[in-house]
Amino acid sequence: MHDFFDRHPRFLDTSISGAARNRLDTKYIALIERNAHLFKGKRILDLTSHDGRWSHAALLHGATHVTGIEGRKHLIENAAENLGAYGMPPDRYDFIQGDVFEELRKLEPGQFDIVFCFGFLYHTANHVQLISAIERLKPDHLLLETTISASPDRIVEIMAEATHHEFNAMGERPFEVVGWPSRSALSLMLDTAGFRHAYQNWHDHGIGDWSNIEDFRDGTRISLVARRMDGSADAKAGLKNASDAVAAGDFKTAIEHCDRVIARYWFDPQAHYLRGFALQALGEPAQAIEAYDRASAFGYAPFWVRYNRGAAHASVGDREAAIRDIAEAGRLDASHEGVKTLKAALGL
Repeated sequence: MHDFFDRHPRFLDTSISGAARNRLDTKYIALIERNAHLFKGKRILDLTSHDGRWSHAALLHGATHVTGIEGRKHLIENAAENLGAYGMPPDRYDFIQGDVFEELRKLEPGQFDIVFCFGFLYHTANHVQLISAIERLKPDHLLLETTISASPDRIVEIMAEATHHEFNAMGERPFEVVGWPSRSALSLMLDTAGFRHAYQNWHDHGIGDWSNIEDFRDGTRISLVARRMDGSADAKAGLKNASDAVAAGDFKTAIEHCDRVIARYWFDPQAHYLRGFALQALGEPAQAIEAYDRASAFGYAPFWVRYNRGAAHASVGDREAAIRDIAEAGRLDASHEGVKTLKAALGL
């Protein structure tokens, strides 16, 4: 469905936000097509649903119902007209005009399976409040796309944003305070709310033309898929059992515990990391590297992933990859004795 906007050209005219065609097509691939396997039979909440473009796309990919919340009246009207014009049955969607935070409070836990939060997080300064309000609804997944601060530190950049633009924050004043969280700050907010998440790598989408999407290329705008862990007692118990088995040197049992956790909570970074550690200890460095890659993608502690994956790369004779990982581990913790030993072995 790469031709989504060719087949639905109304969406090119019913909003001025992010209207560059290359940007729209690429966002469709990253946000909708790559996540379409999650949508079938699901109820979706689309925050700041705009002109209904992503709601309509999700319905085409099998969502049973979408509820959109949007503050601007003309966009609510455009969304309903767009879906109606393309023959979407009206009982499969609702669009609500209102403040996102106020409307979220009116919704019931368990009412939605998936929440879309595309292009909204950086138009508010209340990030923790927003993520907590989403978590209260107990969705299985949160799909999020936002501009972030480029800072390597755990911060939120605060700024004023004009409210008269369709694509900016809403408010009664000419300007509203908004914030751009850094990647590490956003991860902390999600982790604290119980969302295990994986950032999408936009360089894996086969993009040849980066015009109008330079922010995604440069990492100042990101998208991610998060799964709510729900503080599950069985997952916590499984991870504890895996950790205990690793400490006892019973690596096969550790892998069994990790596999049970991963079967239910694919995005859990600790389960993938412990699995990699156990595989490495059992003399399976190639499989360990795959597990470490997933642990890294899902946000596990960068030092430990780099350190152990670097050793695994060295075991399979991939000196270049080993040097990259060990050099980064050394940057993160130059005093670690294991890093010093591996650097010496690699001639660094």
